Amino acid sequence: MPILVLSSLTLDYLIKYSKSRKTIGISVDKKNGLTISAPEDTSINEIESMLKSKQEWILNNINGFKEVLPSPKPKEFVSGERLHYIGRTYRLGIIRTNSNKVNFRFYQGKFEVTIPDDGKDYSEKIKQKAIKWYREKALEKISSRVDFYKSKIGKSPIDVRIKQFNA
Repeated sequence: MPILVLSSLTLDYLIKYSKSRKTIGISVDKKNGLTISAPEDTSINEIESMLKSKQEWILNNINGFKEVLPSPKPKEFVSGERLHYIGRTYRLGIIRTNSNKVNFRFYQGKFEVTIPDDGKDYSEKIKQKAIKWYREKALEKISSRVDFYKSKIGKSPIDVRIKQFNA
């Protein structure tokens, strides 16, 4: 992996060559660091020249990551944990029952999960049920907004889908 030295900072960077690309592109992100996208026939000297000319922009973006709050820790789906829903946070209550199913719902101002009373860890199953519940609620809310606006603009979408993207 090539190395770029900027002021007191030394960076590794990745070069991605592409037949379809016409210009050199630079991206900086917290996960992948510095990435260069370049046309297939671009020399390393051209890339280094571009990096030197953009060093202030690169430094500003890298320093910006220091100001960004760290990613929140992943949910554990345990009793008492707080989950967000439509701009507010609500407690998660876990109730052990003699049922053999895991059920997730929003009830009386809190999230409520019923799990079998067999001593097993159901956190992954609770997570799956929570994601399914959130997806269903998102589809309901978005579909109602789509219905509202399609009458106003006279156009209808072919489909409305909720997708999950992993960062």
